[in-house]
Amino acid sequence: VNIGPAMAGMTKVLRLFVIEKHSFVARDFFRGYRENFKKSLAIGLLDILVVFSAYASYNVYPYYAIKNENNLFYIPMIITLSLALIVFMMNYYIFPMLVATDLSLKNLIKNSFALAVVAIKQNIISTVFVLAFALLMFIVFLYTPPLFLILIAVFPMALVWFIVCFNSYPVIQKYVINPYYDSIGKV
Repeated sequence: VNIGPAMAGMTKVLRLFVIEKHSFVARDFFRGYRENFKKSLAIGLLDILVVFSAYASYNVYPYYAIKNENNLFYIPMIITLSLALIVFMMNYYIFPMLVATDLSLKNLIKNSFALAVVAIKQNIISTVFVLAFALLMFIVFLYTPPLFLILIAVFPMALVWFIVCFNSYPVIQKYVINPYYDSIGKV
């Protein structure tokens, strides 16, 4: 349940790094955690729901396809997993927009969906990096479990999310933040 607000706090700190501004890491983390608690909690719960739905889909539909000898059961699984991938890519944008703007939850979801579709190149780069890093951590786990236990506490999530913020924030700047300031006549 705490993953959404923690992601908001971490994103606040990493966004400041990406835009090359100073950050007091602990203070900015807890400020981002507090300021965005309600919206990020809802986003975190939605993410948990999507993960459980994708997991259930992956386990249930193939079972029924084999049991009933009907390959049509794979169609809902593919649809569910595709939607989960889209939601996964929406997270690249929803948390940075959450900490950088004052949009409503509805507009955050709408804009993150639009950006997930528009910026497919950045999404693929980020997703490949995330998957490669997850594979690397799995290999470290298999061959050196003590090193894995040391690294897993802080290193992987922050590094992966920094790369994601680095790839996604320019898109947010271009399509969300700059048009807002252009509409009110400011730079």
